[in-house]
Amino acid sequence: MSPTPQETQTMDETIRFQDPLALLHYLYNDITRLSKVVSADIVLHPFYSHSASIHGIVAVQAWEEALVAATDGTLCMAVTSISVDGEHATVDGVLRARKQGLEDLEVGFRGRWRFLEGVPVEHWENVLGDADGATVKWFKDAGWKRPDIGSVVDSMGDMGIQ
Repeated sequence: MSPTPQETQTMDETIRFQDPLALLHYLYNDITRLSKVVSADIVLHPFYSHSASIHGIVAVQAWEEALVAATDGTLCMAVTSISVDGEHATVDGVLRARKQGLEDLEVGFRGRWRFLEGVPVEHWENVLGDADGATVKWFKDAGWKRPDIGSVVDSMGDMGIQ
């Protein structure tokens, strides 16, 4: 989805949306756009564990780019619904990815977002129906490695995320 007339772009290249629905559609069309639309102090609660958060735009952007890179750019997050309630939003959809030598990945996701003054400040990634950790295993088998960013919580390594 291309930017709408309701958006404005500031000098630092951050895109501000008046409508959170438009922002989320824009973001899920290409998750690597994250740094263009979220707070510099964004907090991400990653899909493999919500007890280990990732703090700051640099670390969160690196996280998302590493996921896309592991799929050789095939990662697609097809949105099926978005609901906005005040400063919170929920995005449901299907995550799809391909990697040579692996079965195609197709799994439901639910993203929860918290906004402050129209800007995303917190995000919870959820993979639906994945109690056995198959999605984490798929990404590891695809060659995904935790980005080496200083602001990423150290306990990720303790949880087997390398």
